[in-house]
Amino acid sequence: MALINHRAREIHFKIVYYGPSLGGKTTNLKQLHERLPAERRGKMLSIATDHERTLFFDFLPFSLGEVQGYTTRIHLYTTPGQAYYRLSRRAVLQGLDGLVFVADSHPAREGANAESLADLDEHLTAIGTTPEQRDRIAWVFQYNKRDLPAALPVERLRRALNPRGATDFEAVASEGKGISETLRAVCKGVIAQMTPFRKGMSPATDMSDAKTFVAWLDAQPQVNKNRKVGVQGYCMGGPMSFHTASAVPDRIGAVATFHGGNLVAMDPTSPTSPHNLAAATKASFLIAIAENDDKSKPNDKTILKETFDKAKLSSEIEVYPAAHGWCPPDTQVYNEPAAEKAWSRLLALYGKALA
Repeated sequence: MALINHRAREIHFKIVYYGPSLGGKTTNLKQLHERLPAERRGKMLSIATDHERTLFFDFLPFSLGEVQGYTTRIHLYTTPGQAYYRLSRRAVLQGLDGLVFVADSHPAREGANAESLADLDEHLTAIGTTPEQRDRIAWVFQYNKRDLPAALPVERLRRALNPRGATDFEAVASEGKGISETLRAVCKGVIAQMTPFRKGMSPATDMSDAKTFVAWLDAQPQVNKNRKVGVQGYCMGGPMSFHTASAVPDRIGAVATFHGGNLVAMDPTSPTSPHNLAAATKASFLIAIAENDDKSKPNDKTILKETFDKAKLSSEIEVYPAAHGWCPPDTQVYNEPAAEKAWSRLLALYGKALA
C-alpha cells in the first residue's frame, strides 16, 4: 500500500521482484541500480543467504510525474527463491503495490516457474490480501533468459503463467535487455493505482462526508445535540479538519491540527486554501506546527494568526520543537514530551470549547 510522506511531499511505492530461484530477479535489480543516475537512487542494501542475495533500493523516477504535487519514490525489492526462505518471501510481500514475476525460460525450470507462482498466491492469501486488493496490485511478467538456445516459447510461458494477460516482456537480464521496459511498466501501473483515490478526494467530498458524519452522530440517542463537536487532524487531516468545520459550522466547536500539511496553500489568496475557510466557521482553533514544517513555510503561522484574528476566532498557534509526524507513537520521529503537551492542549481546548 502506498505510503505518503507529507513533510517531504513524497508518495512511496513498493515493488517486489518475485520468481523461482536464480531466475534473474537479483540480476534485474543489480542492472537497474547500475544504470540509474547516482543522484536519483539510494544505496543498494543486501541481505545475504547461502545461495543468493535479497536486494532492495529506492529511487526517484524521471518521467512518472507528480501526484497532486507529490513526487514519487519507488522502492524495489527481490525475494530469495529457495523453498526454505518461504517466510522471508512472505515478509517482503507485505504492503506491496507492484509485482514483477521473473520467469526462467530454461525448459528445465518450467516446473519451478509454476511452483513459484503458486507459492506467491499462497503467500498473498496468508498475509490477508483480498481479491479486490489483488486487482489493485500492478502485475508485470518478465520472461527472462531469452538468449538460451532452447528457451521455452513465449506463448507457452504466457499460457501457463499469465492467462489473465497482464503486461509482459521478454528479457535477457544479464545483458540489460528488457529490464528497463519491465520497470517502466510496473512503475506506471503503481502510479495508476492512485487515480481513483485522487479523483475521490477533494474539499467538496470532505465537506459532504462531514455533513453525513455529523448527521449520523446527531441521530444517535446518546448524543446531546446541544453540545458542540470537536474535530482533530494529523498531517493531511489538518486541511480536512478545516473543511469539516466550514461544512457544519453550527455543530463544530473546536478544531485541532497537529503537524498539519498545507493549511495555507502556496497561493494564500486562493479561496480553496484551508485557512481561508476559517471565516465560515464558529470554532476555536489549536494549531500545533512541526519545527521543520515551520522552517519550510515560516510565514504560515503569521497568516493563520491574522486570519483567525480577523474572523474573531479564538486560536492557539505554536511551533513545537519536534519533527513532522511527532505525535503518533509508532513513527520514527515520535517525540513523547511534545506529543504529551499536544495532547494536554487538545484536552484543554475541548474542555473549554465543547463544554
